[in-house]
Amino acid sequence: MYPLDPEPLSPAAQLLGSVRQTAADLLEVTGMLPGLDDEEREHRARILERLSEELAEAAVLTRALPGRPVRTSAPAGPVDRMSC
Repeated sequence: MYPLDPEPLSPAAQLLGSVRQTAADLLEVTGMLPGLDDEEREHRARILERLSEELAEAAVLTRALPGRPVRTSAPAGPVDRMSC
């Protein structure tokens, strides 16, 4: 028999699922970008804004994962995207 309430996901598993879904949404919307009219461009822009908000939230959640040290100051310089 299956349990009625599945085990809750860990914060890390929830974060991973959320980021994976956001990445899938981003791939989907980027495939729709060429050849858009004004209305379609605005719609896609709103989707991209929502995705950027979701990724910013994921960054906050990543920093809040259990076992991570608390950062007491801002990073020294701009983020090097190649080392991320």
